[in-house]
Amino acid sequence: MRFVTFGRRHAAVDLYTCTAARDQSPAATSPRLRPVPGSGQSPVVASPQPLQIAPARQISHLPQLTHFLATTIAPLFAAVMPRGVAKWEVSLSNEHLALSPKLTHIWITVLKFAICNETFGDWPLERSLEFAAEAGYTGWEVAPFTLGEDPLALSGVERNQYRTDVSQAGLEVVGLHWLLAKTEGLQLTSPDARIRKATSQHLIDLAHLCGELGGKVMVLGSPQQRNIADAISVQEAYMHAANVLRAVLPTLEKTGVKIALEPLGPEETNFVNTAEEARRLQGLIGSDLIGLHLDMKAMSSEEKSMPELIRENQDWLLHFHANDPNRQGPGMGDTEVAPAFEALTEIGYDGWVSVEVFDHEPGVERLVKESMANMQAAVMAS
Repeated sequence: MRFVTFGRRHAAVDLYTCTAARDQSPAATSPRLRPVPGSGQSPVVASPQPLQIAPARQISHLPQLTHFLATTIAPLFAAVMPRGVAKWEVSLSNEHLALSPKLTHIWITVLKFAICNETFGDWPLERSLEFAAEAGYTGWEVAPFTLGEDPLALSGVERNQYRTDVSQAGLEVVGLHWLLAKTEGLQLTSPDARIRKATSQHLIDLAHLCGELGGKVMVLGSPQQRNIADAISVQEAYMHAANVLRAVLPTLEKTGVKIALEPLGPEETNFVNTAEEARRLQGLIGSDLIGLHLDMKAMSSEEKSMPELIRENQDWLLHFHANDPNRQGPGMGDTEVAPAFEALTEIGYDGWVSVEVFDHEPGVERLVKESMANMQAAVMAS
């Protein structure tokens, strides 16, 4: 049994799991908010905070519950929630519903999808945004080098206009990635204090740019700009990197932006190859303004499975990239997407899932559309 249509987006809630015992966690058997097959739409965004239902009426059987959801819950989603995805818990007690003494929670779970803007290559911004929105994306993740030769030179007016253009297309700026790519003289683990200071200042400037564009997270990947030089030890590299990032913390606090450390495979870099190593670096910094980013391609190089990594790091997971070890979009290779998405919904992940591709050979249209279709299929299967 399901009800559909929340505002501009179509969604469905399966109600077959609404009889979890009061003392039983509903996580394993929770209903999920899913895109309606054939709608071509992604689910609406929901708040990760619990929604408490006032005891306005007594509902004594399932048809009334369905009506209650359709007339009470759905309008709330449509009226007060932005588009996208996240996780809602609707807490119901016997005072609120007289359906069953075992009915305690209804879980509504969805994921919100963004796309990295370099996917569109040399397409004009307006065309790129329109195509992304039509495909169902609601987030826009920016690589600074796509903003011009010197992205930090953008004026306040230009930054505001970019944010407005994204918003008017029906998307929102998620944040930045490729933070140190295509730069000169910057290095996270350099033994040269002057280079480390310049790297800190660059990240400080990017945090201001990110916040002014409307973003909330900066993904620190940039494998070449963090490699450990032969002249220093691994321990020294960790200390240098921690000091670089620690200098950025006051600006992160001021701008409301967080940095997400991205573990990358050993074929890309020799520094921070696993989520465990990223946690080690975060521990040296000692701030919750530094979190974790997980990437499906990068996770494939770890010994642990993707679902296991997601569950183990749920306490500090800030951001997520969907792709495939073949460097194309999610589901465009041999790696299944559904297990990772199931783990994300299980932990109540309320951040963005951004598509990031590296092999652009299939072409923009196919990468954008097929990635979305595969992610929607994974949501249905999870």
